[in-house]
Amino acid sequence: MKILIGMPTLGKIPVKTVASLLALDRPAGSEIGFVANSLVYDARNELCQRAVNGGFDYLFFVDSDMIFPSDTLTKLMNLKGADIATAVCYARKGKHEPCVYKAVHKRTLLKESSAEVYTDIPQGCCFEVAGCGMAICLIRIYVLKALCKKYKNTPFEPFGNMGEDLAFCYRARKMGFKILADSSIDIGHIGESVITREDYKP
Repeated sequence: MKILIGMPTLGKIPVKTVASLLALDRPAGSEIGFVANSLVYDARNELCQRAVNGGFDYLFFVDSDMIFPSDTLTKLMNLKGADIATAVCYARKGKHEPCVYKAVHKRTLLKESSAEVYTDIPQGCCFEVAGCGMAICLIRIYVLKALCKKYKNTPFEPFGNMGEDLAFCYRARKMGFKILADSSIDIGHIGESVITREDYKP
């Protein structure tokens, strides 16, 4: 089993993130790849190509400002029926909303949002979502191969009003791939403080 653990970065990684990464339970043959690029979608596309061309079975995205338990990867790999598996992360700013979505669609009016946030998170279980952030996200290699073929090696290219993460999810869902989220994994998002589910007040 070969897993590429991919981390887009601007060059600075908090000590707590490094500690989580080093403690992560991962199969033999796993590799960690860093891409320093101010354009996150370019970094994700590059990591995608590394995974496809390197004979990996999965690409596991970890953002450079996350804290996560050592069994995170194991739990995501064990989500049956998931082509894409994510933990539930929470935004650092605003209301600290969860970064999983009930619906992802193209905006037709300027005032419309491209996504409906999954505000009522089922706790301690697995559930299907229409989209997710890539902060803690495991993608099977056949998904990446299919999207790279269809979208000329740029499956994370933003379009319209969607950032790279939702654009990827939108494309993947259109091709019939399933995204599952596991809310049992306690994730921390490092900002001025560490943001967890306890900070989100629906």
